[in-house]
Amino acid sequence: MIEKLQLSIQEGEEEILPAIQQQNRINMAIMPPNDYLGTGDPEEVRRFDRLATEVDRGFEHIARVFFSIPKERESVQEAIGYWIVACHEAMFLLGIHKPVGNPEAVKHMALMDFYAGRAVKSLGEVFILSQSERKKDLADANRSNDQMKLGMILIVVGGLGAGVGSVFFLNRNVMVPLRSLSEGARRLAEGNLDHHIEISTGDELEELALEFNQMATALRGSHAELQHLAIHDGLTGLVNHREFYLRLNEEFSRSKRHKRPITLLMMDVDHFKKFNDLHGHPQGDLALKLIAAAIKECARKSDLVARYGGEEFAVLLPETSLEEGLELGLRVQKKVSESMPEIGRLTRKEKIEVTLSIGMAAFPNEASTPEELVRVADERLFTAKNRGRNQICGSGKG
Repeated sequence: MIEKLQLSIQEGEEEILPAIQQQNRINMAIMPPNDYLGTGDPEEVRRFDRLATEVDRGFEHIARVFFSIPKERESVQEAIGYWIVACHEAMFLLGIHKPVGNPEAVKHMALMDFYAGRAVKSLGEVFILSQSERKKDLADANRSNDQMKLGMILIVVGGLGAGVGSVFFLNRNVMVPLRSLSEGARRLAEGNLDHHIEISTGDELEELALEFNQMATALRGSHAELQHLAIHDGLTGLVNHREFYLRLNEEFSRSKRHKRPITLLMMDVDHFKKFNDLHGHPQGDLALKLIAAAIKECARKSDLVARYGGEEFAVLLPETSLEEGLELGLRVQKKVSESMPEIGRLTRKEKIEVTLSIGMAAFPNEASTPEELVRVADERLFTAKNRGRNQICGSGKG
């Protein structure tokens, strides 16, 4: 019975962890096409090629895994099929020369996101099915446990003193640990990955509990990583485009409900394409990281700082008027300017010049919906660039 439980936990590790890791890879791979739609940066094509290759290799690894339930393999095959379609849609999108504002590009992005989401969901079925199998194995162990109880009752009824001692020994060293394992499996199947099993019997049951805890820890780490990657930009660590819009709608609704101001700053790195052409994309990535850190340092904990796409950033300021937002914008520009020596050191260039253009908009005076807030701020960012860059445009007049 113990050997069967050990084998069950080992199978869970071999089946579940690769599926969760593959979910991570797929979520990462569709980020460059989404960014390409907003920026048209050809570097996103190279990023997608690299990440898509990692996804393909991940599926090759999963294909070699022996799944104890045929339905698990079917779910993996479904995921592969959905990924192939999502990959084709991504390639169509990345093949469009000018994707920004292109309805055809938007259509391909929507299809890519849909099929990638289905692939992730199919891999999630592997987790569900594997957990059900582990739960079944523990149920079998419980039945064996019940049979042991019956045997011990018979010993007690027989009135054997030695038997009573055996009952105590078996209860302490077998029944209680088995109940702990059963409870752990039940909680894990329900999604409680924080549960920890404590068994100190010094035998195979203790080793089994240790393996169980190691699997739960690995699953917990994979889930945490997946949750982080799903909402954060891989380069800068800021929240990504999707999470920005979710949080924007939440904060806007809150501001509207309580009749409190909210200000949005849209920031764009000036002449960034020229920077990349002159210094190279790796140095451009370093510059973006430092700029993101500078913005984050100037913002409050309650503010939302996001990488909107490419070299564009968004900062959402709850409980903040347009005038107060202007003060933050000026601090950010100053901080970025102060970061130039560090950027120069990291890029191995003596003289580096990086500036930000900023457009601002505020609720309630200038926008009545989240979409309008973004549109107005974006228009003012465009105005700041047209006026010579390295400027802040905070109203229709300036």
